[in-house]
Amino acid sequence: MIRILHALAALYLTAIGVLIYCAHTSHDNGSQLYTALFLGLAVLFGCATGAHAFLSDELRHTRARLERATRPPVLHPAVADEIALGWQALDETCCLRWWESKEKEHEADCRHEQEKA
Repeated sequence: MIRILHALAALYLTAIGVLIYCAHTSHDNGSQLYTALFLGLAVLFGCATGAHAFLSDELRHTRARLERATRPPVLHPAVADEIALGWQALDETCCLRWWESKEKEHEADCRHEQEKA
């Protein structure tokens, strides 16, 4: 896609050059109407080139923002270790009620409840 955009910009600049040449030739031949027409078209193509350059930059910046937004977040190693220890502690619990009540209560079908009975 970038190659196409560069080719389009080159085509715009070539068209501007041709239109200015046509305006100069029309001016030399004394045709003010065609001179104004060709100069107006050259200005129009100049505006199109400017808009093309602006939109090309916006496309590049949007791609970079999208790539940064979709990149997974990088955790600090200490935070990652703490999360891993938390998952390990949760995995080692006997029942969910024991985990949620901060080691005070057990569920009825918990192995610690069954050992007490």
